[in-house]
Amino acid sequence: MYKIIFLLCLFFLNTGCTKSQITEQESTKHFLWKVSDADSYVWILGSIHMADSTFYPLDPVIMNAFNESQALVLEIDISNDSVLNESSSLSMDRGVLPSGQLLKDVLPDSTYMHLDSLFRSWGLSIDLFKNFRPWMVAMQISAMAIERTGFSSEWGIEYMLMDQAVLLGKEIVSLETPATQIEALATPSDTLGVYYLETTLKEISQIDSLLSQIAFAWQTGNRSKLQSLLNPKSQLKSDKEKEMDNVIKEKIYSERNIGMVNRIESFIKENKKFFIAVGAAHLIEDDDNILELLKNKGFKVDSF
Repeated sequence: MYKIIFLLCLFFLNTGCTKSQITEQESTKHFLWKVSDADSYVWILGSIHMADSTFYPLDPVIMNAFNESQALVLEIDISNDSVLNESSSLSMDRGVLPSGQLLKDVLPDSTYMHLDSLFRSWGLSIDLFKNFRPWMVAMQISAMAIERTGFSSEWGIEYMLMDQAVLLGKEIVSLETPATQIEALATPSDTLGVYYLETTLKEISQIDSLLSQIAFAWQTGNRSKLQSLLNPKSQLKSDKEKEMDNVIKEKIYSERNIGMVNRIESFIKENKKFFIAVGAAHLIEDDDNILELLKNKGFKVDSF
């Protein structure tokens, strides 16, 4: 599930459950943590990149932490046009096939036909994507599949927090560079990119069920359930497939977590209140997640 989950990072659907349907015990925890040293602290929220209006307002616990903070930290500053333009330019640079090569040249016939059928069902032509590398196509169809559920980045947590930060005059800071994010997505070979695309096609067929389960796990603060959804164990995969999964996970999570932790450590040392919104998968995945790495550095991590 790494491809879609990375794009979501996480995006949670509203499942129709109301506050009254969540028990008091279940609703006492959120995907929110306070990380501190002896004299300073930052807030870290497991963020949602894509949502809809029904998800608001956010819980007061989250908003109180945001309101007391002096600066908002996003994975990249989506309020900055130059940052967005750099991201777009890098995506095209890394995501386009060499001149003279087409998508159908690098995909197995069965995968190409599957992709063509998907696009036809969406009323699109596969020719629109003929010049893109497989990993780029995987990210695009993930985004389109999510948007077809009725959710968009404009309703995402980052956009809401960004709008509030601008309104309140808060500083907005990037946790990563566009290059770091694009390199995490860009597969080192088309062989890995094809696998990336093929597994994404399988995930899309399950997206409604997956998102509903993720939504409820997040809304009820069920971190163990969310972790199992992010990292399902499959006994059916070959050793080669497991190896490629590990490569993808290393690029998308592990390597980036180290860089994020170094930045967060520098924020804490500034003795300034930061509110950091980062994909929840980076906070709960295995033992090399951001929170565990911060604990290993001696910081105190409290859950809210």
